Amino acid sequence: MNGLQIKNVFFIYKTKYIDVVALKGVNMTLSPGEITVIMGPSGSGKTTLLNLLNGEIRPSSGQIIYNDQIYENFSFRDIQNFRKTKIGYMRQKENLFNFLTINDNFQLIADLIHRKISKEEIIEHLQKFDLGEKINVFPDQLSQGQQQKIAFLSILIKKPEIILFDEPTGNLDAESRDDFIRMIENYKEQDNDTIFVIVTHDPAFIAIADRVYFLKNGKVDTHLDKAEIIMNKTINLEKNIPNFGVNAFNLTISKEDLSRIETSIEVIQNFLRKLEKKHMKNPEST
Repeated sequence: MNGLQIKNVFFIYKTKYIDVVALKGVNMTLSPGEITVIMGPSGSGKTTLLNLLNGEIRPSSGQIIYNDQIYENFSFRDIQNFRKTKIGYMRQKENLFNFLTINDNFQLIADLIHRKISKEEIIEHLQKFDLGEKINVFPDQLSQGQQQKIAFLSILIKKPEIILFDEPTGNLDAESRDDFIRMIENYKEQDNDTIFVIVTHDPAFIAIADRVYFLKNGKVDTHLDKAEIIMNKTINLEKNIPNFGVNAFNLTISKEDLSRIETSIEVIQNFLRKLEKKHMKNPEST
């Protein structure tokens, strides 16, 4: 079966004195062309689940299967290559390297997947959101909203089959958040093969979701499919969502209203050496 299957997954953090069970028999279906939103209180296992999907950790038991390939059967090299070529991962912040310009952030990603990309192509990507003039600036010279938009665009360079988001709008104001949500929705409409997995506390994401899972104490507490989400174009969260003690859930949302790059120090150093040689040969290129 195509897509991601999470089958009876348990994950246990083992410490010297105590074992902490973060996930307890989680089952989910994450399909191509769908946006899956995962919500729940802090400590419910959301980020642990993303780290499992990203191949950073392995289940204590159960299986994660992608297009009939079982994650647990991957070697270390296989999972590194899978993450590098198939997965995009966006965190709440620090998705770009502050010591590289926007151009060089894009070039680093292209270099990691052995792809050449011209400065003109990068400007074309940025110009989709009127950010073409930011090509030579550093990330910390941009607003949080601009950084997140550019980080998302940079991930798309490798055309990932799976995009994971961990609280991507947690640091954004309402206007920037809405822009970012529309950006994801627009890309989904253009590309119906990507699996989108969004971990968030923000109920605004439900408006673009095809599935919503609510985690509580490491388990799936509630699951809503598309039909339940768009019920008469309005969902009453107070009736459909369990009480997690988060006031933001107790409201009505209408349809209308509504990785960091995983790499090693050695790879970055190699890239910087190449960059230095390039600039020494052609100082005007920057």
